[in-house]
Amino acid sequence: MALHGTLDALDTLELLQALNVAGKTGLITAEGFDNGARVRLHLKSGQVVWAEGMCSEGDDAVLDFLSLRKGVYTFRSTDVDGMRNVFKPTEALMLQWAIRLDERHVSGQ
Repeated sequence: MALHGTLDALDTLELLQALNVAGKTGLITAEGFDNGARVRLHLKSGQVVWAEGMCSEGDDAVLDFLSLRKGVYTFRSTDVDGMRNVFKPTEALMLQWAIRLDERHVSGQ
């Protein structure tokens, strides 16, 4: 299975949530237009198990992925080896991101 598109059509939270609920295994690659950021996430059964950004890895790279607003993404089904640098459940990271957005909204940022 392969997916690709733009982040204005399907944002990163929606994409990650859909792949999580569907229990997909594979690689998401996203590139932001605003800052040229590139993030790679490896999923196993819907859970992010490894993440790498240009200046971050692990949980921080997942949050960097979720912060991308304009850009492109691809997802392709592929086997994931035993590498792991993300240990929080994907649902917890998505919730952490949603709380962060809410706090920014309340503080007016």
